[in-house]
Amino acid sequence: MLKYIVAVTDAAMPAAIFLGILSGFYAQRPEGGRKGWVRAAGMGFLVAAILVILKRNTGFVVREYYLLALFPPAILLDLALLLAAVFPLLGDPGECFARWGRRAAIGAVFLRLALFLPDPLLFPFDFAVGMESILNNAYAGKVFGYALAAAACVLAFLAVSGCFRRLPPLFLGILSAAAFATVLASDLLGTFQILLARGLMPRHRLLVALVIDMINNRVWFLVLPALVAAVGVGIVFHAHARVLPEPGENPAQTRKRRAAARRRRRAAVAAVVVLSLSLVSATVGAAIDGRKEEPLPPRPVTARDNAILLPIPEVDDGHLYRFLYASPDGTEIRFIVIRKNETAFGVGFDACDVCGPTGYFERGGQVICSLCDVVMNKSTIGFPGGCNPVPLPFRSADGFLRIGTDDLEAQAWRFKP
Repeated sequence: MLKYIVAVTDAAMPAAIFLGILSGFYAQRPEGGRKGWVRAAGMGFLVAAILVILKRNTGFVVREYYLLALFPPAILLDLALLLAAVFPLLGDPGECFARWGRRAAIGAVFLRLALFLPDPLLFPFDFAVGMESILNNAYAGKVFGYALAAAACVLAFLAVSGCFRRLPPLFLGILSAAAFATVLASDLLGTFQILLARGLMPRHRLLVALVIDMINNRVWFLVLPALVAAVGVGIVFHAHARVLPEPGENPAQTRKRRAAARRRRRAAVAAVVVLSLSLVSATVGAAIDGRKEEPLPPRPVTARDNAILLPIPEVDDGHLYRFLYASPDGTEIRFIVIRKNETAFGVGFDACDVCGPTGYFERGGQVICSLCDVVMNKSTIGFPGGCNPVPLPFRSADGFLRIGTDDLEAQAWRFKP
């Protein structure tokens, strides 16, 4: 249950908070911006659903290329929204700019759902994996955790939207700009991560170090929007904390205004509760659910005739095996081996293009990246891309896996300090 609470919160809550702030931001603006939102949301859901169907039923869908196609326009729209929030603080942006900002908001709704809905839509397909029947407590726990987190995301959207549409214009502009800037940074990180992993841009040492550091602290891309939303909610609560009779107002009108203020305070309290639970899930829950196991130390191996020979029966049980080869210059090069299926092995370096030489470990029969805690798809180990281990050429013959020392030493730079 906890696994899916954390997973859904991490995948969908940032989008829910972003859309709630965006909805509240445009609810106050004279040019509106709500026209077309339902259509954009429907299109975003449809695109995400099509990706899920293709991914479940075909083998040609590459999620990274899908994201890479959506991130650039999303970044442009993030920037447009940021300017739409900042410019009114500096003066009248003009009618043309207002229309541009409204269209950017509608486009952002579509892209945010298309980017973040596929993962939550895919999660239910894993509920029954490894089970003979769905009539058990484990399955019910997964469904309950998923439903609870999904409901929290919907409530967060409604509560944040309701509070932000009642913010004073100055606070609305400042807080919205902060939220849009955070989303812009998140989309830039996602783009750079894919470009670096796929080798589509030069792997400059400083850029790689920056991306790795941001990945390692990715939780802040949920925490910061949640904190921004919480500040806005707190302002609304304070503004309606006390309602005094106005001059010339009859008692019935005062009671009506006080009742409205109570409803807004309750909505603010509900928003704070949901945001707090989201932060707890993203931090404490993720720490409990994602506790990393210490990987087994790699087994030292030696070369013979410029090759390392690994007896197949020793690595044939489907578990992850880590090995260490000391190159002539003293560099300790690690690599991994795992039986993927009845006919294939996955062999790669204990390092990836994005997370560096942090390596991998096995947890619950799954291969996990030690840095970002991403679960590897066993069938893709041995192929480049994403957080996969850097492929290592090998040959199977006469009951051995043969790995050339030249291929190992060619990647020794990955393991040097």
